[in-house]
Amino acid sequence: MSRPAPPEPAREPIRVWPSELPIAGEPVRNVEVIKAVGDWMAASDMPKLLVYFSPGAVVTPDSARWMQQNYSNIEIRYGGAALHFAKEDQPEAIGRHVADWPSGLPE
Repeated sequence: MSRPAPPEPAREPIRVWPSELPIAGEPVRNVEVIKAVGDWMAASDMPKLLVYFSPGAVVTPDSARWMQQNYSNIEIRYGGAALHFAKEDQPEAIGRHVADWPSGLPE
């Protein structure tokens, strides 16, 4: 007989994860990390690739446009229709974009 869920200790990360999302300035440590990553994305000349989806869940078409305007050296590519589970909805598009992207980078 299978169990409906793993034992409680194995479920702890799933229980804690939502409280780690930086919302309304809390938790402060995660807000600081997100700000530091955003600052790096804006300043770094390292090539970056973002594949976004429509309507999207976390990265919507509007947020992809914002990233293109605010982050340095980022290439934005459309991956098709998907929501939260884009890697399951559009695996071929993601693979194609990731595989093709390096060929357009300067040497």
